[in-house]
Amino acid sequence: MRRIYYVIPKVRERFCLRALLLHVKGATCFKSIRTVDGICLENFSEAALALHLLEDDIQWRACLSEASLFKFGPEMRHLFAIILVNCSPSEPLKLRDDFKKPLLEDLLFKAKRERASQIVSSATIVAKAQLMEEAELNALCAFDDNLLALGSSLKDFTTLPRRTSCSVVDGGSILAQMRTGSRRIGF
Repeated sequence: MRRIYYVIPKVRERFCLRALLLHVKGATCFKSIRTVDGICLENFSEAALALHLLEDDIQWRACLSEASLFKFGPEMRHLFAIILVNCSPSEPLKLRDDFKKPLLEDLLFKAKRERASQIVSSATIVAKAQLMEEAELNALCAFDDNLLALGSSLKDFTTLPRRTSCSVVDGGSILAQMRTGSRRIGF
């Protein structure tokens, strides 16, 4: 090998491939680069994590855990977007799943309140699943709005789910509010 060019951490797979190329000796193909302790891992990110070439997300977990004590859903989603865009966590989907409750609880409450007249029994499993699905979709839309305001998008994070059609969340589209001057991004 003659030269390996610099890759920013935001381009995760390429960044991990570069790190692996610098540390894995004797690799003859991409499959051998992804192999750690005799196990061929699915992608370069997993291999880099297994070889401890990347930091884990402990500091981002601590940050979100502390914020969840006094921040509500919109602020939590904005903080999560900031962490994703600026800090390149190693496992964004796992981080999102671990903090799903504080990221969704305001939207889940809103969905329950709006559907209270439609749901005969709040103990109905189907009704609870539908409410959770609606809250998750609305959270994705609000989250994508936060990312767009920071110059990114859900499309930039391949492990996260994609945005679909949305109802109005967090008081309307953040970008629309920014254009009118009725919202400023930050805490």
